[in-house]
Amino acid sequence: MSINRPATKVAVFLTLVMSLVFTTSIAVASEASSVPSRTAVISDTNLPGDTLTITMEQVAAQEAGKQLEGWLISDDGSTLLNVGILSIESGNVSHTYVSSAGENLIAGYNKFVITVEPSGVPDAESSGVYAYSHRVPLDVITHVRHLLVEWPSGSESGVITDLQSSISSALAHVNKAMDASTLDE
Repeated sequence: MSINRPATKVAVFLTLVMSLVFTTSIAVASEASSVPSRTAVISDTNLPGDTLTITMEQVAAQEAGKQLEGWLISDDGSTLLNVGILSIESGNVSHTYVSSAGENLIAGYNKFVITVEPSGVPDAESSGVYAYSHRVPLDVITHVRHLLVEWPSGSESGVITDLQSSISSALAHVNKAMDASTLDE
């Protein structure tokens, strides 16, 4: 028995919708600006949320004997994670930190700061002299963590991870249905 393939239309529609919903990069047209770009982005390298990438433009060189260091700070301020010395090359910083322990950085930190430290090796403690800082408010990071780290409480994955898994499973079933030549397959 041959199957009329309405599933093809559903699969194509689902694929188009998912490609719009889960686009990982968005191109934005904008006018040239003199405002420098400065970002700290958490992403996945070996495990979810284990990488911090820092990029900055128009960063002033530090005075002799000083260097910039990056830090992640926990919600309550009790834990500081030194993510390394930030080298300035031609006024730009490009630095990547990957957690050797595979720690999900979104799960434990909501503040990123860059401090001015004495030159040499990375410090175990911050000088507290902030050159740059940004904090994600607790009411915002809570929802980000629900999406990316853990929801419901006690689970090992966030809403988006679970949704991606469900969509992959659904698409696998759609593909099996499309490849079937009978209802029995």
